Amino acid sequence: RSLASSAPAMGPRKILIIGRAEALVSQAGSPEAANALLKLLEEPPADTTVILTSDVP
Repeated sequence: RSLASSAPAMGPRKILIIGRAEALVSQAGSPEAANALLKLLEEPPADTTVILTSDVP
């Protein structure tokens, strides 16, 4: 969350790449962490692009 809200290091935008996004889904995971990620995906800062990748088609 702090990385997404910080200013870009270079250029006008930040690009966050989250690899193996399927691994973020867990039965025993933290609901708070899941909600924080969902909020970032639904309402990213104006200067931020979020890219999720997956090993599962």
